[in-house]
Amino acid sequence: MSSSARWIWSPLREYVNQHVYFRRRFELPASPITACIRITADTRYRLYVNGRIIMRGPARGFPHSLPVDELDLAPFLIAGVNLLAVHVLSFGISTAQNVFRDRAGFYLEGLAVCQNGLNVELDSNQTWRFQEAPGYRRHVSRSASQMGYQEHFDSGREAQVLGSGDWTLPDYNDSNWQKPHLLGAVGVLPWRTLEERGISLLEVRQCLPLSIGGQCEAQDLLRDATPEESCNVTDLVAAEKREPGKNWFQNPETLTQDTRPVPANTKLKPLPQGRCATLLVDFGETRFGFPNLKLSGASGGEVFDLVYDEQAGETGIDAQTSRPVRAHLEQRGANETSLGDRLICGSGNNSFESLQPRGLRYLMLVARNIRKELTIDELGIQELAYPTPQRGRFSCSDPGLNAIWDTGVRTLRRCMADTFMDSPSRSQEQGWASARVAGMTCFYALGDSALYRRGLRLMAQSMLPDGLLLGVVPSERPDCVLLDYCLHWVLSLHEFYQFTGDVSALKEHRGTLERVLSFFAVHAGERGLLGPASNYSLFLDWAPGLDRGNLSATFNIMYLQALRRAADIGRVLDDSGFANHCSHQASVLADRILLVFASSNSSLLVESVNLRSGEPGDLVSQHATALAVSEGILGRRDMDRSGPVSDVLSAFLEPPGTEATHGPIRANLFFRTYVHEALCALGLTAVALEDIRRTWGYMLSQGAATWWERMPMRPGASYCHAWSTHPTSFLPRHILGLYPTAPGWKRFGVRPKCAGLTHASGKVPTPKGEIELKWEIDAKTKRRQLELTVPAGTEALVGNPGKTAIVMKEGLHRWEDEHLG
Repeated sequence: MSSSARWIWSPLREYVNQHVYFRRRFELPASPITACIRITADTRYRLYVNGRIIMRGPARGFPHSLPVDELDLAPFLIAGVNLLAVHVLSFGISTAQNVFRDRAGFYLEGLAVCQNGLNVELDSNQTWRFQEAPGYRRHVSRSASQMGYQEHFDSGREAQVLGSGDWTLPDYNDSNWQKPHLLGAVGVLPWRTLEERGISLLEVRQCLPLSIGGQCEAQDLLRDATPEESCNVTDLVAAEKREPGKNWFQNPETLTQDTRPVPANTKLKPLPQGRCATLLVDFGETRFGFPNLKLSGASGGEVFDLVYDEQAGETGIDAQTSRPVRAHLEQRGANETSLGDRLICGSGNNSFESLQPRGLRYLMLVARNIRKELTIDELGIQELAYPTPQRGRFSCSDPGLNAIWDTGVRTLRRCMADTFMDSPSRSQEQGWASARVAGMTCFYALGDSALYRRGLRLMAQSMLPDGLLLGVVPSERPDCVLLDYCLHWVLSLHEFYQFTGDVSALKEHRGTLERVLSFFAVHAGERGLLGPASNYSLFLDWAPGLDRGNLSATFNIMYLQALRRAADIGRVLDDSGFANHCSHQASVLADRILLVFASSNSSLLVESVNLRSGEPGDLVSQHATALAVSEGILGRRDMDRSGPVSDVLSAFLEPPGTEATHGPIRANLFFRTYVHEALCALGLTAVALEDIRRTWGYMLSQGAATWWERMPMRPGASYCHAWSTHPTSFLPRHILGLYPTAPGWKRFGVRPKCAGLTHASGKVPTPKGEIELKWEIDAKTKRRQLELTVPAGTEALVGNPGKTAIVMKEGLHRWEDEHLG
């Protein structure tokens, strides 16, 4: 580690939404062989080399173990004078993506090794210069409660303060810039250590609109707004009553994908005084990245608001607001799916690219104060993508299921960045309920495990003094402490090991696992069952009717699952004491669950029991029933395949998911993951498959390009949500019938189900290689023809429950059977 690198910042301790520019000019005596750097910042940075954007980061993390980005700058450097320039943004607050601990900073260590044997240090220290970014307005509104701030950039003010030239180029005169304040070397608070990303650097690619949605105009309320009223882009957009009018944007179709590589030639005509014009563009599906706008011919003072959302109406994006813009305007409710940024033009050419990634399908450009014609040269997104190939594949005789599988992969990719995100638009947070489902989808569709492992580590780093993990990380928000998410983490740790065979992950988190379970043991107390905790939240699912204020069967069976999987982990680690302790606790808990939650119908469990009186409730749930089947508490009798247990699990709501007036508590999209697994455990794969056809197929019929968060949709819910990708792992797991029976797929089961299909084929990626399977029902013989490729170092167990499995070794195997289950 370099001895001269220091954390640096402005001496101005006004960290909230603070933008700072850093520069380092240096001369290389010869072309560099390598120029490897490690770079990070609290909270966001954008790195330029000789005027070119090279990197955006860092990966999210906690300050006490902040990730660094490592890259080689040699391809971008030349013999002679070079420049490193970095734009750093400090949120100055904690969000659902970062933890702020009263300090902002930028850190870079690096060394350029030249061909003549001379080396040049690139370390951040007082050889650098800094300047407060003058074009960014600091006092603006939050983008959402889980995120940072809107970005309001005044290009004219930037040019006025910085003078002529581009500050990211070597020839810019920075003689009036200051030396930065040195905060300390690695280890200075709050950045105790730096850690490797553990994941690949993200790819960035230009994404242009797919189509033009339309144009409108309205009265421009920005002209008369006070500074306080104008600090929120979406406030103004919500208040301005838009209506179709003259097409002020001419030739907007030149901004779309279909016209490239022909340069854009969209002209914006002068607007009448006091009027604004809007242009809506559609990217076809939810995207995640950095919106960018380039224009030429501005006279100065023009204002462009960029408003983002996943939905739009006839007059564009109906952004909601949390405060009135003018006293006479009606107060509106907050809609956290509406985001906005602003560019205020200087004369001549102007450009804007957000420093924070945004999630959107629609972008509405609102033009104000347009006094003369100008040209829109580009309007798009620098899209972020997690760089992993698609190793998995699935297809079958049902085109609808094929579309569902593909849409799940697309949704997953939109929710993958530096971690698994719940959604790229509304929150961009890593909630572990979503991460667990996304991790399984990723195993089957992409074969990547690095992002899942990084997520497990982030969760472990969030541990509170009492042993509980936060459910959304990195964060310290009180509403991010979710008890059931902590149990999902325990279950994920076991699933991760089963799919990867990576025992080092179990060793890394052994201590965390024990402390987590100790918290729940204390919380269960003498009663031995988990009740609500006054200081913490319990999610479970979006389903209405779940009783979180009393003893919950769903919550307690999740605890039982966690204890049993922890016992398995203890046995893998040869820790018999821990394994036996967890097994004993699980045995006692299973007995208590049966005793306390048994319903008058002995085949079922009630969902809740009154905490004080001990009286059971009247309702059963798909949630508790599904988990009870998975853990062998229910469903062990043949009659359960056609009795009350299967009746409850099969009672799905018809789309769009209106609330039922009677019957069991129905699972929403998230918990369907576990209900479908329980149905398969009962041999009712066709029932689960039909629900996938009906429910996920309904979303497709409504024009969904990615999967929704819930059904029915509610204002502010996401139209691209990771936990709804479950069918993409379900189909290869149950229709191809491929699943690991030994860690890392050293041994795997092959039990394909027909479920009314006539053929299916696919590929499942594993650490040992790809497993390929295809089956087809012969039209004449009605027998099923199967073909399986077994990777080297693995063996397949082919057969059905209750029958002796056939072991197949490495190579290609063909056979036929009569089982059409």
